[in-house]
Amino acid sequence: MPVCVCHGDFHLRHLLVGEDGTPSAVIDWIDLSRNDPADDLTLFWSSLPTESRGAFLGAYGEVTEHQLLRARVLSLFLCGTLALFGRHEGLTALESEAVAGLDRTCG
Repeated sequence: MPVCVCHGDFHLRHLLVGEDGTPSAVIDWIDLSRNDPADDLTLFWSSLPTESRGAFLGAYGEVTEHQLLRARVLSLFLCGTLALFGRHEGLTALESEAVAGLDRTCG
């Protein structure tokens, strides 16, 4: 299994975007680790539209089917957890985006 430096908790609440929607920063590095790169591919599933995934993988480099599966399961868990958290805390934008992330992950 390949190992690299990973954020370790890379989901929509840890990605800052500019006014135009362009990613601008990644925050909350407390779970930084040396780990499987699949740990940081959750946004591949939860944020990218299906038609953009091929281009992403072409630019990103080699990713195995097993890594993509692990990332997909983690995406389902994180999006589900964030949707529940958003609902509980009255954070409707977070809840909506997390549910949309679930839809993209399942699609």
